[in-house]
Amino acid sequence: GNPVLNREAVAMREQLIDDLKDTPAISSPVDLLYQELGEDIVGEVTARENMVVVRDGKQVAIPRKTDAANKANIRDFAEGKKRVLLFSMAGGTGSSYHADTTIPNQQLRRHYIMQPGWRADAAIQGLGRTHRTRQKQPPEYILVSTDIPGHKRFISSIARRIEQLGALTK
Repeated sequence: GNPVLNREAVAMREQLIDDLKDTPAISSPVDLLYQELGEDIVGEVTARENMVVVRDGKQVAIPRKTDAANKANIRDFAEGKKRVLLFSMAGGTGSSYHADTTIPNQQLRRHYIMQPGWRADAAIQGLGRTHRTRQKQPPEYILVSTDIPGHKRFISSIARRIEQLGALTK
């Protein structure tokens, strides 16, 4: 009933806690793209309520008016004002992001699949937003993977489905 504390271990623990307090939060892949490419280039069509950007060396959470922001980003991407469009299943249901022959931005779409989820069929639906009829050229899909065996398994099932669509894969 009488705990014995090692003073050296307690001091090391306290120092570690102090050091961790100064460690910046790890940014999400979406936030990292904003930080690297800039808000003028990147558009987002998701259900996220906040986006995190770095301003004056500090991370700042900026509220998003989701519906209005999503619509504006889709329009800006179609017109070629935004060069990168990030989207999720929740953000743009029913929207099309392909290189349609009727819109100004007919550039090649490179679709990076960073978080495909557990179901290949759900990921394929998202991929279909950039691979549709009346497109100038088919998109290129890049499957981002880790060395984790379970992740590789899901990526490989999605790759097979993409190949069945006839889209270019990398």
